[in-house]
Amino acid sequence: MKVITLVSSVLLYLFWPVASADEQRNMAPPDEVVTQIHELMSQAKIRGLAIAKIENGAVSWHGAFGMRGEGEELEADSIFNAASLTKPVFATMAMRLVAEDALELDESLAKYWIDPDVADDNRHKNLTARLILSHQSGLPNWRGERELAFMFKPGERHEYSGEGYQYLRRAIENKLQTDLSALTQKYVFKPAGMKNSSMGWNNALGNNVATGFDEEENPIYTAIEKREPNAAANLMTTVQDYARFLGWVSEGADLPSELFTEMRTPQALHENPAERFGLGWKLIPMGKADALFHDGRESGVRTYAVIHPDMNEGLVILTNSTNGDLSFRPLAEATLSFGEQLTQSTDRLVWTYLNSLPGQALIPMSRGISKSPAYLNTLLHAVNTALVQTSTLSPQDKSAATKAISKAVFAVLDKKSKPQKIEALISQLFVGEGQDIGLVQTFDSGQAKDWVNSLQNVY
Repeated sequence: MKVITLVSSVLLYLFWPVASADEQRNMAPPDEVVTQIHELMSQAKIRGLAIAKIENGAVSWHGAFGMRGEGEELEADSIFNAASLTKPVFATMAMRLVAEDALELDESLAKYWIDPDVADDNRHKNLTARLILSHQSGLPNWRGERELAFMFKPGERHEYSGEGYQYLRRAIENKLQTDLSALTQKYVFKPAGMKNSSMGWNNALGNNVATGFDEEENPIYTAIEKREPNAAANLMTTVQDYARFLGWVSEGADLPSELFTEMRTPQALHENPAERFGLGWKLIPMGKADALFHDGRESGVRTYAVIHPDMNEGLVILTNSTNGDLSFRPLAEATLSFGEQLTQSTDRLVWTYLNSLPGQALIPMSRGISKSPAYLNTLLHAVNTALVQTSTLSPQDKSAATKAISKAVFAVLDKKSKPQKIEALISQLFVGEGQDIGLVQTFDSGQAKDWVNSLQNVY
C-alpha cells in the first residue's frame, strides 16, 4: 500500500501543470502586504514566512519571504511541517468516510480499537469519532512517557487532545484495513489538488524543506525527516497546497451539505463550554456563521489557517520560527475583509477560556505568559478587547492602549523590559485570594487608565 501511494504521489507531481513566471508574478501579494511582512519579520525575528490568500475557492495570491534554513532562501514550494494544521486535514478525511458510510460519527470505537493502557477503564467505550474530532475525548494532548489515561469522562468538557486524534486514526485503520497515508491521499490530497503534501516525511518531497529557528533566530534541529504519519501532527505541505485545501473546504470539501454543516456546528455535549469546537476545527463566531480556524505550534514551527465559507475568503500562514505567531494577527487584519472582526471575536473566546480556569491555575499560568512574547500578545489583546475597549475611556485612550500592545510585546522579545513589570501588569487582572482568586470582569475608567499606564511602562 505504501509503494502504491508513493508512486501515485510521484506521478501526480510530474504531470501537475506548472505556473509560468508571469502567472507567478501576478499571484504575488499586494505591495503593501509585502512591506508589512518584511517589517513584521524584522521586528518579530521571524526567519521564514509563507502566506497565501484564498478567495472564491481558489488561491488568489501567495508569497514566500526570508530563509528556509541557514543561507537557503524560502520559496513558495518549500516544505513545512504544518504541526497541528494536520488535524483539519485528518478530520476532513474522516468526514468523507462518514459520507461514504465507512465511519459513523456516534459509533463506539471499541469495536475497532482499544488502547491497551485504557482497556480496564470502561470510559473507553464512550469514545466516538464525534467526541474525538471535537476534543471531548477526555484524553490528554500527549501521553509522553506515561501510560495513556482519561482525565475525565468523554463528553464532559473540551480538552485539546492529539492523543484522541491518534486513537481515532487507529480505529479507522483497523476498521478499513488501510493506512492513514493512503486514506488521506484518496480523500483529501487528490480531490483538493495537494500535489506536494504527505502525512509524515516522504523522501519524494525532496530537500526544499523549511527548518526551525528559536526566539533568538538560532537554528533548531527538528528531525523533520524522521517524522512519521500522525493524525494530529506531522503533515508535510507547502503554503500553496494548504491554501488549495482551504479553498476546497470553503466549497464544501465534496461533502453532503448536511455533513458540511455538521462540521461547522459547535459540538459541545456539556453546558457552558469554555471552548468552541466543530469537527476538526476551532469555530470563531462571525455573526450569522462561524469562521473555521486552526493553528499549529511546535519548536521552531508556527502555523495559522482560517477560512470563512460564507464569505469565500481565507488565509494560511506557515512560519519556521518560534515567534511566527506574532505575525498572524496583523496579517489577518490586513488581508481579510473580516480580519478585525475575526481577531476581536478570537480575543473574546480567549477571555472566556481564561475565565473558565480554576483559580489555582491562574498564577502559575501568568508567570509563564510573562516570559513568552507570543502568549503575552494573546493575553494583552484579549484584555484589550474584553475590558479596555468596553470601558469608559476616551476613544483616544483606547487607541493608545491598542497601539501599546505591540510595543510592549516587542520590548519583552528584545529583552528591554524587566519580567517584574509584566508580572505587575498581569497582577491587575486578579481579584480575590487563594482558592477564590479569579479574573476581573470589568474595568472602570480608573482601572482602565491604570492598565494602560502600566502597559506603556513596560517599554
